[in-house]
Amino acid sequence: MKHAKDLLLLLLKLKSTCAVRHSLERCMPYLRSILRLAVSWMHKLTSRTSRRTKRVDSPQLTLDLALPSILPISSYPPQPDHSAAVPQQSFVLPTPTISRSSSQDDNSPQPATYFAKNIVAVTTSEFERYQRDYKLPQVFTKSFIIKRFTTDFSAPGLPSNWTAYTHPEGALYFHDKSRKILTDVYIYDKTALDDLEVIISKIRNHPSIQRIWPADDTSIELVLELRQTERYGYYFVDHTHRCLFWPEDFDFIDFISEVKVNYTTSHVGKETISHYWFHNEMFPHILDVPEDAIEELIDTIIHAIGDSLTSKTSTAPYDMDHLHKMLNIVKDVQVHRRHGAGAACIIYRFLRLFAHERFLNLYGERGARLNKNQSIHPDRPRTLLLTIFSPLLLYGPETHYNQLKEMSVDSLVNEPSWVHILKKLTDEWKEFTLYATVVLTANVAFLAIQSIDEAAPPGGRTGIQRASYFSIITSIGAIILGLSLVRQHHVVLKMDFLANRSVTSLGLETLALMYSLPYGLLMWSMMSFLLAFSLLCFESGDLITVILIGICWFILGLFLLWCISSSFETSPYYYPWLFRWWNEKHWAKRLADKFQSKKVSSSEASSLC
Repeated sequence: MKHAKDLLLLLLKLKSTCAVRHSLERCMPYLRSILRLAVSWMHKLTSRTSRRTKRVDSPQLTLDLALPSILPISSYPPQPDHSAAVPQQSFVLPTPTISRSSSQDDNSPQPATYFAKNIVAVTTSEFERYQRDYKLPQVFTKSFIIKRFTTDFSAPGLPSNWTAYTHPEGALYFHDKSRKILTDVYIYDKTALDDLEVIISKIRNHPSIQRIWPADDTSIELVLELRQTERYGYYFVDHTHRCLFWPEDFDFIDFISEVKVNYTTSHVGKETISHYWFHNEMFPHILDVPEDAIEELIDTIIHAIGDSLTSKTSTAPYDMDHLHKMLNIVKDVQVHRRHGAGAACIIYRFLRLFAHERFLNLYGERGARLNKNQSIHPDRPRTLLLTIFSPLLLYGPETHYNQLKEMSVDSLVNEPSWVHILKKLTDEWKEFTLYATVVLTANVAFLAIQSIDEAAPPGGRTGIQRASYFSIITSIGAIILGLSLVRQHHVVLKMDFLANRSVTSLGLETLALMYSLPYGLLMWSMMSFLLAFSLLCFESGDLITVILIGICWFILGLFLLWCISSSFETSPYYYPWLFRWWNEKHWAKRLADKFQSKKVSSSEASSLC
């Protein structure tokens, strides 16, 4: 601020006109205020700590993550989950309304950190390997000379205790086997290595770390990364108990909030296993795939295949084709004892996918989800929106609403179901677009008839023309909306769109209404065109034509009612819908009971008087 003031005073001296000098002097107080605000804001920004703000809107579950308390969680063997894309991501969940950034070191006020301000506790889902966007300058090199007899093209040398590994996807990471440390900090850079060693010293020399991480313990490793905020994220991994842990309290709510229940330690433990397998997926060279994990994975996939074959409501996250391919991969790894990093990475990914799947379905918990269309929460009441507008669209939204509701139970969208219904909807919209084009052509040809065109009074239109105009507008609307929906669902909208919409009943109902618009507009277009044609026949004055058209209208109305009523059938068909509805409601018996109750109450009142 002082330098800025000196610069302004210098400008005052250099300017020769009094007007300019006077203007600058008047602006000086405002500039001072702006500079004070900027300095204050920068001071607050640099004083932010790295801990996340404690949530106050969710019940908290505290897990003592000291080593002895990890034992109950270890009773759950490695299970596979499904949040990453192996065939594809099997479940998509709604975007949380309250969330933090990918790192816990955001710009909100945070409690004091455990080791230092620039060291923050993270988990595998917060690891920024896939978010790190390192850019290399574009260099046009004229030549690159390889010296004579050069046969060694290895990377620059590392300190003797560090070993470099390349992930099968291409990421570079480093392992210190003697100190049991993993990192993807680029330690070929001497400055980065020195900074990393400072962080390692702060963590290893902490009293709590020396108690839980003795030098001879080979099952615990420290994982470090340099985050985009220039802070170091860390977590400890325990291979004996198959979990991550931290020497400080860690708020895990962001990683279990997909399932909104009263959490138990065993339920959260299944998600910690998923994070453990994710760690091994990111560092596949370090630990060979445990044999018991492979056996567990094979058993899980075989059950998923059998369950999908025998049940239409199986909770298997993938279709049969993907499950068979996964089983073949796992068996190939087991039979041929493949110990490469590529095979290990894929096996660990499968384990992570199915482990997270078990967490979502409350595997082994009270109220576990046994069918994919089974909700673990009470049914949400429907709003009046669908009740009011569904008849206007000839109850087309009812069908879409039921399908969408089954697909997005508890806001979990199953990938095979989404692909199936997406293909079905887009094919349907394409057909409606074609039919609407035919109706539009018929209306244009109908209005071109000379007798219809000349029948309108001066300055007005006949009922026939009005009905045809309405048919044209609705058919054009069906074409436009159908093409727009097809394009959006092929290019723009993904599974997370349905997951976000399914958070509330209103979201699903409006989506069902939108999906049924091409159908509803096409039906109204066809009926209005039929009305225009019928009016032409009725106005002809021919009695036989009028009678035939009237009978056809009546029969068509009955057929339409019959078709619509079929979507409401939920019981064995012993007699037509109208009589069945009358019988099920017991209207005659209800009226008799109501009349009898009124008669009894009036007689009792007269006796009391």
